[in-house]
Amino acid sequence: MNLDGWMALRWLDVIHEMPELRKVVRRGRVLARKKAVDRLEVSHGLVTAEVKDDGGATLSVRIRQSPLEDEVWDEVLDQLAEDAHHSASLLAGRVTEECAEVFDLAGIDLFPFDVRDMTTFCTCRDAGVLCRHAAATHHALAHAIELDPFLLFLFRGLDRDDLLRKLRERRGVPGATADAGQEGSTSRLECEDGEALMTGFWERGVVPHLAFRLEADEVTDEHMVALPIVRALGQAPGGLSADAVVAVLAPIVAMAQRRVAEIVEQASSADTPLMSSETPDTEKLDEILVAAAHQHGELTTTFVSEAMGVSRQKARKYLQWLVEEGRLTVSGKARGTKYLPV
Repeated sequence: MNLDGWMALRWLDVIHEMPELRKVVRRGRVLARKKAVDRLEVSHGLVTAEVKDDGGATLSVRIRQSPLEDEVWDEVLDQLAEDAHHSASLLAGRVTEECAEVFDLAGIDLFPFDVRDMTTFCTCRDAGVLCRHAAATHHALAHAIELDPFLLFLFRGLDRDDLLRKLRERRGVPGATADAGQEGSTSRLECEDGEALMTGFWERGVVPHLAFRLEADEVTDEHMVALPIVRALGQAPGGLSADAVVAVLAPIVAMAQRRVAEIVEQASSADTPLMSSETPDTEKLDEILVAAAHQHGELTTTFVSEAMGVSRQKARKYLQWLVEEGRLTVSGKARGTKYLPV
């Protein structure tokens, strides 16, 4: 069970950042890795699962959290729809960290802020905050969210079809009331309709992001890159014609495509994984992070991410390793988490 994605790690933060649950969480992780969690189902504000214990007994687990109110969803969707990059990502079936930050900046907890924000029940009748069966369910749920990010939105009260429909309505995308979120329609979700982007694209203040799909065979030569969606946006600020914009972008797109093709070819022909030589020296890295914690008094995932030039989820993973080894301690929860020297 691979839980390296940022959404999985962010979901599990709520239970990993409580030192008193360390042993329970570890046992739950082992159960999840043994595929002991079965019949995992997600609905509005409710997750249910059956977990087979080491002794052979099957326990029922329920995790509840109040869904977000409709007006809260409307507020967030309005903000997501204002950014073409966010909209294109969601319509393509991807949930980025930047999308989640829209919730954070609005003061809305998309992910649980504290384990006590959720009500957990297990038929094992454990009196603790969390039992190993519930912890296993959290790990299985994190894996499911990584495979289908829209499960998180479903749990928080808005299913995929409704979310995409409302987002398309706000973007003015033709066919917004159609079944855009159903399986089999992924080709329509990979890019926004050009007509929806044309109106006022250049007049929206800061030039918005533009996301569209371009097949490799459309980039055989830089002079053949038509970029029709860019041309459809019309005259750019300063009276710059669409043809002039395309003339600048076409060589860049063609060069990027060639570079991607070279990387893919190298990776496919290599005898060893492409990144194998770049594996960090874990022992040295541990020493550096512990020393930094003593020097600065505390570490945060953002600080470590920027200092090391790695993603925040990777920085969080490094710090959690040190917590599990007893070399750092945790203060605060979720976005306020700080890692302190022992």
